[in-house]
Amino acid sequence: MELDAEVEKVLHEIRQNLRAEIDAQTARAVAPNLQALSQLESHLSVTERTWNRLPPLISNRLGWKAQVELWCKRQLKRATHWYVWEQVNFNAATNDALRTVMTALANQEKEQATLRAELEELRANIQGLKTKNAEREPLQQTPQPGSPTHSGVRDRK
Repeated sequence: MELDAEVEKVLHEIRQNLRAEIDAQTARAVAPNLQALSQLESHLSVTERTWNRLPPLISNRLGWKAQVELWCKRQLKRATHWYVWEQVNFNAATNDALRTVMTALANQEKEQATLRAELEELRANIQGLKTKNAEREPLQQTPQPGSPTHSGVRDRK
């Protein structure tokens, strides 16, 4: 029964990885950072599941050979508990760090999208001002009645 739950978790992760890959392929042209974030999310699902787990003690043998093998493995597990515990702590810290990095990158991506939108708005405003300026220049270059160049007197140098 525990094996069925493990199989379901693995299948869920495979589906999530495939969805992330498909989403990443469609988003490549739009935003390359979104692809990296979706891949990071799919990898984090694996680390969240396995950060505090070690492989189970099992045997492929039958009978007394299996019992002896499992007894030896339990003794080795007890003897190396201090070493394995450090690995579990490291895995937990790595998972937390990656989760924090993903949050920071997602926030940065949102901020970049906001800044891009503001930049496009500013570019549109600048283009509008250039158009207005171009429309005013011909009006300013035509001589007004009563100006020195309009009176018919030529400028002397």
